[in-house]
Amino acid sequence: LTNDGSFRTWLAEHYSPQELQLLGKTDKGEMEIDVKVLKILPRQDETFRAIIDGRYAQNYKTLYVDRPLSLMDSNEMVYPQYTHLVARTQRRSTRPAIQNWPEAARHCVVSRFVEGKLVSADFKNLEARLFAY
Repeated sequence: LTNDGSFRTWLAEHYSPQELQLLGKTDKGEMEIDVKVLKILPRQDETFRAIIDGRYAQNYKTLYVDRPLSLMDSNEMVYPQYTHLVARTQRRSTRPAIQNWPEAARHCVVSRFVEGKLVSADFKNLEARLFAY
């Protein structure tokens, strides 16, 4: 049940069409199978919970292990890439997007220096304050 097609088939075999209507549809008209959406389904037995846990683990691995490793250079360093003023919102974007990582995933980012420290700053309200100024 690792790919979306086999998981949709499993859902169709284990749930009635009325229950599956709760999930809604994607833009392409397919059954929505996002983990957050799936939690609304009734009859969440042990198998269903194991599938959900597996999907959470796969998403976690993809976002916080595979993607950062793909950005690693030959010296085993990951350098953040910044894109300023993108999209209609004119916000910046970073790759990898470490600012969106959960606290547990951030602990894998360490300084390259033996006694080095990392500094974290929270700029949540900076845009609003600059705009107000």
